[in-house]
Amino acid sequence: GNSYQKKEPAQHDTTTPEKESAQNDTLTPKNESAQKQPSKPVRKHTPAFRQIPGKLHPEIMGAFLMENGIHFSVESTDSQPPSLLLYTKQSPEPVADIPFPPENRFGNVYAMIVKGIRPGRHYYAFRAGDRIFCDPYARIVLGREKFGDTSHLTHLLKAGFLADNFDWEGDRPLKKAFDELIVYRLHVRGFTAHASSHVKSRGTFRGLIQKIPYLKELGITAVELMPVTEFEEVQSVMLRQSCVKNQISGQSNMPLLCKPTGQINYWGYAPSFLFAPKSAYHSHTGGGNQSQELKELVKALHQNQIEIIFELYFPPETSDIQVLEVLRFWALEYHADGLHISGRSLLPAAAKDPILAETKLFAA
Repeated sequence: GNSYQKKEPAQHDTTTPEKESAQNDTLTPKNESAQKQPSKPVRKHTPAFRQIPGKLHPEIMGAFLMENGIHFSVESTDSQPPSLLLYTKQSPEPVADIPFPPENRFGNVYAMIVKGIRPGRHYYAFRAGDRIFCDPYARIVLGREKFGDTSHLTHLLKAGFLADNFDWEGDRPLKKAFDELIVYRLHVRGFTAHASSHVKSRGTFRGLIQKIPYLKELGITAVELMPVTEFEEVQSVMLRQSCVKNQISGQSNMPLLCKPTGQINYWGYAPSFLFAPKSAYHSHTGGGNQSQELKELVKALHQNQIEIIFELYFPPETSDIQVLEVLRFWALEYHADGLHISGRSLLPAAAKDPILAETKLFAA
């Protein structure tokens, strides 16, 4: 596979590789050695990230963990192959720029496997032509951790990696009969945001866990959550486009500069990252990320014999294929007992899907 390594620091740069700033952290192909300095030997580096051979799965979009690396798939119609950009939390600029091999193109989808990425330390985005963008199939999104915060409007959202290490303790959907359901439909933030909720983690998945005894007292047998995917709550208008040069590639991307209107989309009926739970609903207590905390909620509800129904909003432009992908994902990844399809409905096709055969389906 192709290898990439960091360039050597300048002659008088005494920082160690671990302390080198992300601004000076650029990559060259392995066979291009840094210029040797007469007064200082060139240090040898093991390539930090490597594109490696292996069985590719272009039918699975986004990123998923494999035994030998992380598999990426992205759609692009640009004339040149797209690139994978890797970041750390401390680095606003990429620490690696890894192009997809042109031979790894399947229709308009590119795929590759990359070794050396550390989930929890590294995050990613894609570049296609002049566009740098967060993966629309991201399972974890970073940059909107505070509800209503406007600072992310001028920053690139980045994607994280969904680890397959959650202990479900044998949890499965409860499969209650329809005539057993007493459904409480609620908004995750609104249900516990006020001090009168008497929970420690207000407005979060964990706050809802803390209200399970209250739900049981009411005799509730199922909870329906209004949209919890990563939607943009801050309403804004586009002002202009600005050309910002990428320090690694030398190419430019064209981010939109937006001005907040002062309005908030509180409810979540808007375009979103359909595979990612909303980061602002994460309590940031007890370790883990928003995905793990949502799974803790699902497991706790099931342990108390309460089913969970996720309402998923699909904008009109959502493709039929993606609707089914999303429904399957939430049924399998989050043990959904039911799915409420709102916006663009595909209920007849979903009702025939064998994976969703035992999942309760609703449409409005």
